[in-house]
Amino acid sequence: MPPKGEEWGEPKGELVIRPMTYEDLDEVVRIERMCFGWGAWSRGAFASELRRGDKSCFMVATVGGKVVGFAGWRQEYDEAHVANIAVHPKMRGRKIGELLLRTILEEAVRRGLNGSLLEVRKSNFVAQCLYRKYGYKVVTIRPRYYQFPLEDAVVMKLEDIRAALAQVPPPSVNAKILPALKQ
Repeated sequence: MPPKGEEWGEPKGELVIRPMTYEDLDEVVRIERMCFGWGAWSRGAFASELRRGDKSCFMVATVGGKVVGFAGWRQEYDEAHVANIAVHPKMRGRKIGELLLRTILEEAVRRGLNGSLLEVRKSNFVAQCLYRKYGYKVVTIRPRYYQFPLEDAVVMKLEDIRAALAQVPPPSVNAKILPALKQ
């Protein structure tokens, strides 16, 4: 639901996946708050990730120039830790989240990373299903990891990104994918 006083007009136009920029942060934070409420990342948290340079990769999905979703990872040791992924509630069910996940995993491989780790809410079965599709396996449960509301996290690990990308066909979504920024 949009913040009070803000109307959502469904954007029209081409779906584009491109690197996140500082100019995107207001729209990114708006979607983040819609999806995660009190547990949402701040503008500063996203800006911090963008400042990490080649040690992170954050992409946005836009339709007609309007941000409708985003995803990103940060490098932790030799793995891509998927830190955040969200799609505007009114744009879900169109494979945008899957396309974002696949795009950031492809970029991880391009940067020499072949393993990935993430946390997901125990109640978020849709996301867990997507992650399993790409070969993520449950490694542990982190009790009370999430706040607002308090909930356990399911920690999932993907051992071989290259193999997963070779096994799972890309989602059939008509989109233009722009490469991550050269660091």
